[in-house]
Amino acid sequence: KAFIYGLIHRAIQLKPLSVVANGKKIYLFGGTDGTTYYNTIHVFDPETETLSTLSAKLPKGVAHACATAVGTKIYIIGGYDGTNYHNEISMFDTATQTLTEAPFVLPMPNAYSTCETIGTKIYTFGGVNGYGEHGLVCVQGT
Repeated sequence: KAFIYGLIHRAIQLKPLSVVANGKKIYLFGGTDGTTYYNTIHVFDPETETLSTLSAKLPKGVAHACATAVGTKIYIIGGYDGTNYHNEISMFDTATQTLTEAPFVLPMPNAYSTCETIGTKIYTFGGVNGYGEHGLVCVQGT
């Protein structure tokens, strides 16, 4: 199991990245090494114990985004790029391995939030937007 640790350790040196399980795989989005903010998407397959970097990329390098899944789509919400907080939402389709922008955004820039899905609704709670902490509660249908 040292092999798994080595693979995961390389990916999680980028922190705080967004992590979501979907199907039988675990997807890792963005992150920072403290200097550079990355737009990479990694997938870990526990059955084969492999970590891969996908060709799809986030539109910008971000950390502190939240992520949640609805069916085969993973939504990467908000984030911080070292200078700006973001309200954009990216959709990664695990079936086609493609990334597009969602047709909706957060009502304000946001990072450091948490999110979860119930049915086809995404709930986003709390966060920071550069002007301090706030109690954002946002519900979006997919």
